[in-house]
Amino acid sequence: MELVSEHVANWTGVRLFQQALRAAGGHRFPALPAALPDANGGSLPADRAAVVLAELDAFAGTARITDEVELIDEATGRVLMQYVESYRGVFMFGPGFQAGVHPEGFFVLDRADPPVTLFRAARFGQRALPGDRVEFTVGGTRTVVAMRPVGEHGEPPPERLAVRTRSRSGGDFAYVVEPLRRLCAASVATGNPVMWC
Repeated sequence: MELVSEHVANWTGVRLFQQALRAAGGHRFPALPAALPDANGGSLPADRAAVVLAELDAFAGTARITDEVELIDEATGRVLMQYVESYRGVFMFGPGFQAGVHPEGFFVLDRADPPVTLFRAARFGQRALPGDRVEFTVGGTRTVVAMRPVGEHGEPPPERLAVRTRSRSGGDFAYVVEPLRRLCAASVATGNPVMWC
């Protein structure tokens, strides 16, 4: 009883899309935020899918949606992490610390209550040390934190990292817009709802 089955995105991808919709202005795309699930399950009726389909087309054609904050490997330009507002930028957790990227820079906080900033910089170096420790450097300041290196992912970790902001268009969100477009088109064509799972 399925006409179309699509993987829309992981939750981080959905959160980045929701963030872009907020930045674009709720008055421009009022149906899309309400149509997206906030958890597994639920549905989108066919009559609302038609409105969402029109908003997806308008969103995809928008030249500038938002500015996105990214942590990059300076040597390669590879994006290591993006700022996700609903996660407060946090993308690494460990015993006693959390790390992330924010418009003000990369940060490492201890998990005390209230948290204490162990390190923060917009451009910095890192070096893996024995015993799962990392040395972060900025200017003449050196900070050692018990954690894995940022951007390790099965290859040597980057040595120079930076936070940058770049402009994003509707086309940059094709990973979520195109599957949603196919789901909504099938819903409109059949009169059946989109079912989230």
